[in-house]
Amino acid sequence: MRRLPGMGAVLLIASRGGELRRGVGKLAKGRNAGSTLSACSAEKPRSDKNAETGVLPVCYLEKTEEILPNMYRNAFLHAPVSLWIEDFSEVKHHIDQIKRKSGNDLRAFFKRHPEEVMTLAQKVKVIEVNEATLHLYRAKTKDELFQGLSQVFNKESYDVFREELIALADGKTVFSSEAVNKTLDGVEIRMLMHVTVPPGFEQTLSRVLVSIIDLTDMKMAEADLRESEEKYRKVFESAIDAIFIADPETGILLGANPMAEQLIGIPSEEIIGMHCLELHPPEERERYRRLFQRHLEQEGYISEDILVRHQNGKQIPVLVSSNMVNVGNRRYIVGVFRKTAAYETMPTQPPAESVTGSPVPVIGERLTQRECEVLRYIAAGDTNKQVAQRLNISPKTVGTHRTRLMKKLNCHNAAQLVKYAAASHILE
Repeated sequence: MRRLPGMGAVLLIASRGGELRRGVGKLAKGRNAGSTLSACSAEKPRSDKNAETGVLPVCYLEKTEEILPNMYRNAFLHAPVSLWIEDFSEVKHHIDQIKRKSGNDLRAFFKRHPEEVMTLAQKVKVIEVNEATLHLYRAKTKDELFQGLSQVFNKESYDVFREELIALADGKTVFSSEAVNKTLDGVEIRMLMHVTVPPGFEQTLSRVLVSIIDLTDMKMAEADLRESEEKYRKVFESAIDAIFIADPETGILLGANPMAEQLIGIPSEEIIGMHCLELHPPEERERYRRLFQRHLEQEGYISEDILVRHQNGKQIPVLVSSNMVNVGNRRYIVGVFRKTAAYETMPTQPPAESVTGSPVPVIGERLTQRECEVLRYIAAGDTNKQVAQRLNISPKTVGTHRTRLMKKLNCHNAAQLVKYAAASHILE
């Protein structure tokens, strides 16, 4: 089973000024030939080519303790992200054999022989990991992690490893991808993996450096956000009332649900960009402009009986309930429009004459549902303030309804409204 990718060694070369620089060099002769110095030599440069450049020759050892000076080893071990050092030399040798036998199209080869991806994964040697890696995979020790590496891969992990192999076989020295692993106790890890082949190891791949950033919490938050957005989108689109969303500063409509399209007979894509006053009859727009302005000033919940205009010119009475909504740093006005059909429970045969002696209009043809509610409370003896509290509207709005009722019913005072309501059986 493939050992997970890891972060690699840092090779340092000392200059004459004491500055540390990255580089690769080999000792040509002596008992240290072919080995790596664990720290930069303190010797002064000799009078050779190295003295001219100020660079001391160094190379690598197999053991990490001898690759990194203490300071850099501590930085590796205690880095806040998962770091691995890996050896891909056997992987490189096997890939070269595949190329000689089957050509350079590794993608086609792996499609025909998907089992080879797992075979190559087993050839990766993990040299070192840091403490963040143990924490990420919930391992107590390195031995526990190495023994359990076969548990951390799933199908998606091997798909990503296949792409990594193809990139390395093509001579690329950098590879990045999101991937999925599992902890030793089976918890899924979403991560961003970055693979680097350091200079000097391009031909052998005996050192491959890998860092892993844990994206699990971020991915879960994104999934929760998508779920929340989907939930509220469905509520918005399936609502039985028309809903309009407007920019409070410009009055421009920013959204409309399917019932809003049905209410005014215009597709939502055409509604977006309209001014909210265009929803109303032209002769009423000044009144609704003042209502909109009052809503901005009060910044609270408002409920009003209004008229909207269908595309065919028909005027439709609705009860609009609107409120200001803050989303992030922006404000929106959300208005819910409900058709106010005639008060269906009202009798269709009112008295022949009103208290003034004039013909009485049929309530079902003239009064909105809200006007019927106001009339009922007025007839029951409630004051404007009490009616406002019952209906969650302002006393001023109740007064407006009272004036309209008197005009529509040809009444001149509250007593006549009460007498009319009693004759119409509105209190029953």
